[in-house]
Amino acid sequence: MVSLKSIEDYESLQRDKWGIPSVDANSVNERQRSVGELDGNRSEDISLDLILMPGVAFDVDPRSGVIRRLGHGKGFYDYFLHRYALAAPSEKAPDRRPTVLLYALALKEQLLSPDSGESVPVGPHDQPIDGVFLGDGKFIESAKEPVD
Repeated sequence: MVSLKSIEDYESLQRDKWGIPSVDANSVNERQRSVGELDGNRSEDISLDLILMPGVAFDVDPRSGVIRRLGHGKGFYDYFLHRYALAAPSEKAPDRRPTVLLYALALKEQLLSPDSGESVPVGPHDQPIDGVFLGDGKFIESAKEPVD
């Protein structure tokens, strides 16, 4: 992820095949990276407040009360969050997670019901998210304390 220079810079972004505003590939090398340079040098300001993530499906873990996210299978956000955690070591919660807030945007149909008998598969690199904003206006937040 790279930094945008201004609101005009954002408004000039062209939409990709999914309709997502995207930076021109020719300008990537001229931009500051949000987690430091590829050669390992840190950017001056690498602090993020919030990351909004997409997903295919979401559920609430019945044991911990945290929201689990099933991504699109490419590992982009897992890779980014790993790099962010390495670049900002002083900004970690006690569970070694970056302190940046992780939220998702989803349609209500993407949230699995607790009585569906289905659950979102998670692996060791998957990060729980802090909350999910649903298309019907509802907001679900992860439990701060274990549900047990």
